[in-house]
Amino acid sequence: MESEKVSVNVSGDKLATIDLLVEEGLVSNRSAFINEAIDMLLSKKQALVDKVLEHRQEHLSPNQWFIGLQSLSKEYLLKFKENGIKLSLKGFGSLYVNKDVDCDLILETVEFVAKSIRINATAEQKNAFNQIKSRK
Repeated sequence: MESEKVSVNVSGDKLATIDLLVEEGLVSNRSAFINEAIDMLLSKKQALVDKVLEHRQEHLSPNQWFIGLQSLSKEYLLKFKENGIKLSLKGFGSLYVNKDVDCDLILETVEFVAKSIRINATAEQKNAFNQIKSRK
């Protein structure tokens, strides 16, 4: 997965502690330490993230506007297909597409994807989203 550069303010004593761990070879570098800390906190909060994503998927709105994370499941897209609703994805963040979502279903149910949305999906699924983005 791609990484992005972010700027974080850290107190001097915390940074000194991180540097000590790096100097002692317990962590390879500051970025590795910070990424590990983020992974640990996200793992701890995973149930909350899942609950928020599930709540978002309970509402069938053709204009899905989000900031942060959004997931697309096969079941969610099938609800749109069954109701004859085309989905427009707008906002800023990352869209995670479940691996069981086939490309035809994506092409049938999604009519728009904002360029500001990063797609995290299989190569085939990304190709389907690129086809949608290239539609006029």
